[in-house]
Amino acid sequence: MYRPRCRQAGQHSLAKILLVTVLAVPAAAACGRTPGLPSQAYNLQLTSVSCITINSCEAVGSYMTSSGSGVAGTPIAGHWDGTRWEIQTMGTPPGGSMPYLSSLSCASANSCEAVGLYNRGKTLVPLAERWDGTSWMLQRTGIKQTNEALVQVSCTTPDRCEAVGNRGARQIIAGRWDGTSWVTQQLPSPNPPTSSITWAGLSCANANACEAVGVDTGRTGSRQLLAERWDGTRWAAQTMPAPQGGDYVYPSGVSCVTPDRCETVGTVTNNIGYRQAFAERWDGRTWQLQPAQIITPSEQTMVFVNGVSCYDADFCEAVGYYGSANTSAAVAGTFRWDGTRWAWQTIAATPRSQGENPISISCPGVNNCEIVGLVLSGGSGDRTKMLAGKWDNQTWHRQPVPTGNGGA
Repeated sequence: MYRPRCRQAGQHSLAKILLVTVLAVPAAAACGRTPGLPSQAYNLQLTSVSCITINSCEAVGSYMTSSGSGVAGTPIAGHWDGTRWEIQTMGTPPGGSMPYLSSLSCASANSCEAVGLYNRGKTLVPLAERWDGTSWMLQRTGIKQTNEALVQVSCTTPDRCEAVGNRGARQIIAGRWDGTSWVTQQLPSPNPPTSSITWAGLSCANANACEAVGVDTGRTGSRQLLAERWDGTRWAAQTMPAPQGGDYVYPSGVSCVTPDRCETVGTVTNNIGYRQAFAERWDGRTWQLQPAQIITPSEQTMVFVNGVSCYDADFCEAVGYYGSANTSAAVAGTFRWDGTRWAWQTIAATPRSQGENPISISCPGVNNCEIVGLVLSGGSGDRTKMLAGKWDNQTWHRQPVPTGNGGA
């Protein structure tokens, strides 16, 4: 066996309906560091990264070791120490399949929370794991309802995290970590009723100021931007203006540096079917489209924005890539906010068969950002490998990452 499955502690009851309760995993069975990946690992990817400093980052992702559908498989974590990526093992829920971690947030080098979902039979179940500086601890799901998932998380201190997710396709849930357990919170449901809701990002400037963004697909198929704000007492719905010139709109992340300074980025499809990028800013009162609403590189046709990270009000980086019907290249890059405008910066141009897809970015300083994602291996079946690198606003410094032979 590559690693032991993290053992769970005995059952216990709680007075309230809790989203997640930490499991006391014995040291011998805790999930921790391991020297490498299984040789048969393939479809490797990193989906979220969170950095305390540019030399101290955690990332989570997944890999597969046998044939299956989708992109999920076995959850995995990695630590960047400024020199190399060290692979860490994570818990696999007993009786579960296809675990997937979609969001990660670190309050310190010794305190990170990762959330996602896994399948239990035909039911979706929330997945949460916590890093204490030594090992990842699988957390127990105490939800009695079915088809629930946690999809975004943001932590301001080791004992203060917020998470948002879904109950089925039409209801939304939230929870707060208080250092001991996750407790459910009420979220206002969209009105009129929705067909489906997808969360795209969550960011907390402090324990009493969080912004969650997503998209609400109505029963007629129309899409509207969705925003909710946590003030320390309750969640409240907000209004976000829709970018003009497109029918399909999807935010890709949000980043808040203060309670009245947040940026969200995303993608909008124009009237001829091409995707362009957009951005909006929260000023403490309203969401407003940026002056440069369409921030697409000139003459490009299909732009994908995957995440955003702000260090202060005058420095944000949004990561993504674009392609064109007129070229065989896939161009990875960032949009940079300098306090006045968004501008495209190319990181790398590669053949589509070996295209780099930056998925997540974390900027612990100005001109100091860590980017993770996936890259096509160029082999049969378009299998993927992990992607990681540092972006200093001038040069893309690719970092060596572990690979499995299955991804060759």
